Amino acid sequence: MEPGGDAAQTGSIVHAGIALWETNGDSNKAILAMNAEHRKNFPDGDIAEAIRLFQKYVERTKSDKRGKTIYVEQKIKFSYPCAKIDETKEPLVIMGTTDLVKELTDRYYVIDHKSGRMYGDEMVKSYAPQIAAYVYGTWHCKLQRTKKPVTGWITRLQDLARRDLPFYWETHIDLDRAVHIMDMVAVEIALLRMNIKKSTPGKFCEWCGMAEFASKDSCINDHRRIALPTVRDQKKTLTKPMLGSLTDLMKKH
Repeated sequence: MEPGGDAAQTGSIVHAGIALWETNGDSNKAILAMNAEHRKNFPDGDIAEAIRLFQKYVERTKSDKRGKTIYVEQKIKFSYPCAKIDETKEPLVIMGTTDLVKELTDRYYVIDHKSGRMYGDEMVKSYAPQIAAYVYGTWHCKLQRTKKPVTGWITRLQDLARRDLPFYWETHIDLDRAVHIMDMVAVEIALLRMNIKKSTPGKFCEWCGMAEFASKDSCINDHRRIALPTVRDQKKTLTKPMLGSLTDLMKKH
């Protein structure tokens, strides 16, 4: 286990408490589990802050009453077709764990809890590939028979004590947009596989699911390549991806 820094460890402790509370609704047992996680796995985390954020989560969730929880800490694993330009012709194998899935009357929420400092557009765009994989993976592994839309949402743990900020941040990533983003990721991975592009480690690499592809020159988890609607205006349309020179490379190959 790579526990990360103080803030990351605090976030991991909060995650543990939320997962248990969403499973059994017992906040006292959840806090006991958080203390155990602090002692055993995340000693550098701020347990007092973690408990404060967890209690705010319970308070906000009880008052929000949005849907029923159907999956907690759900592991997903699926294969995704490689890009047409990929000379290896090998599918992508994606694995991960979704924090929370809720069922509403008209849709499903795939929710990811974030404990970092980013928020708004920057947060949504930076985590778009991860949320897309969670949305597609949850649908592929668990919800293929449903007719309800499946959409990705983020809860920013640092916002829990602030009533002036949303409890859920809408990413606008539904199944169609998830496929669109996954296709873009497949192209990036194809370029890595063919040594046309290199990958540079960055601040997210410790937690990035694409870390195994990392090298020195670039990173495939680059939100500048994805144009999503802004959180502020909550538009419902997805603009074309800003691929830049990548488009030229695809024409050559």
